[in-house]
Amino acid sequence: MAEMNSEEQLRARLRKIAALFEGATTAGERNAAAAAMGRISQSLGAMLDQTLWPEYVELRAALNDYLNDATERIFGRKFLAMRRRRRSGRG
Repeated sequence: MAEMNSEEQLRARLRKIAALFEGATTAGERNAAAAAMGRISQSLGAMLDQTLWPEYVELRAALNDYLNDATERIFGRKFLAMRRRRRSGRG
């Protein structure tokens, strides 16, 4: 849960900095706000990578297993059907 709080905090900071950027009256203020937005965005990106990457790897492995099983079932059936047709003289 602490992770979510820090993500929410980073998002809140990003919104505040974006508001500062929009309200900036000088080029220096805009540059400083833009640099701060970049740092916060990088922090959010790193946090999401750490959170989502392990889930992606797990889901990818599960999907790969499922697709391999389905492929074996489909091609296995086709192979058996081809053998039956050849044996009966229809193929």
